[in-house]
Amino acid sequence: MKLVLLKGFIGFAITLGICNVFLFILMLRPVGGLSKIPSDSMAPALNTGDYVYVSNLAYTFSRQKTPSRGDIVVFKNGKMKLAFIKRVIGLSGDTVEIRKGRLYLNGTIIERQMQDEVKVQQFGRPIAVKIYEEKFDQKTRPFLIFETTDDSGFDNTKIFNVPEGHVFVMGDNRDNSTDSRISQSSRGVGYVPVESIRGEAKRVLVQTKPCCDDEEFFCPPRRFFKKL
Repeated sequence: MKLVLLKGFIGFAITLGICNVFLFILMLRPVGGLSKIPSDSMAPALNTGDYVYVSNLAYTFSRQKTPSRGDIVVFKNGKMKLAFIKRVIGLSGDTVEIRKGRLYLNGTIIERQMQDEVKVQQFGRPIAVKIYEEKFDQKTRPFLIFETTDDSGFDNTKIFNVPEGHVFVMGDNRDNSTDSRISQSSRGVGYVPVESIRGEAKRVLVQTKPCCDDEEFFCPPRRFFKKL
């Protein structure tokens, strides 16, 4: 009898939790929306299949009228007519350069600290990646990035001068991301006009990517309702 009651209580709790999530989403629909992550270009923060809440008013009714470095933003690429989600790296007037895999902002190298080395599945095969923590300055939160190598085609670039009214964005999966390092004429993102930014990704609401049974592979930590 007690076992039946316990199972019933667990089922009720799960149902109630799911209902609360959907109620939360419905309540916030006028000011935001739900977006599904289409690829692992923002791993390890976001993985394929994750659903994130995107605030459409993040830069409208606040003192912060434009994105800050480190924000994860959703924007439309006018030429490709696709929605992208990337992290803001450079603001109007900044210079951005990648040199031997290291990020330079306004001529200053952004420090990174090694956290771990793991295996992930990319392009249908296992690949070893290093996890680093990067941080712009004392005012911004640190974030994690994936680096397969420091000598790929994305790891040595020209110096980008971010024009007025634009931002420079990159994926956290540095060697597996189509972003501002690639121009629109080369089917990339290029500089992103601030006016094309739809909103800021605030939270992971649902995580759908399962962990691999093989313990050697990277297992994304549970991020249900996690603030980004």
